[in-house]
Amino acid sequence: MFGNKNTLPPRPKPPSIDEIAEDLISSANKDDIAFKILTQEPAFIDNSEPHDLNNIYNKVKTYLDVNKKLKILEDSIIKNEEQLQSSITSMLELKEEIKEQAQAALIQ
Repeated sequence: MFGNKNTLPPRPKPPSIDEIAEDLISSANKDDIAFKILTQEPAFIDNSEPHDLNNIYNKVKTYLDVNKKLKILEDSIIKNEEQLQSSITSMLELKEEIKEQAQAALIQ
């Protein structure tokens, strides 16, 4: 009974950096928040004069836009976390109900 020891297969080797990069580029779920940010064009690359007023304005505007997107993403994460917590609570309550019903069925 205790003599058979289940041996696990060896772990697969981790993907290389090239494989990870390829996955990020080609097979990213377009609805995944993490990949939405990666697919946007970099807004902070700048080759113009450092003291140009338009340049400063564009940097500030970009900064504010990114902060607004981050706030929206934060709100989305908080909402999803609340839904997840609610689902966990419901599942735990359902588990207890099923457990009680199973014990009651065994007693009868």
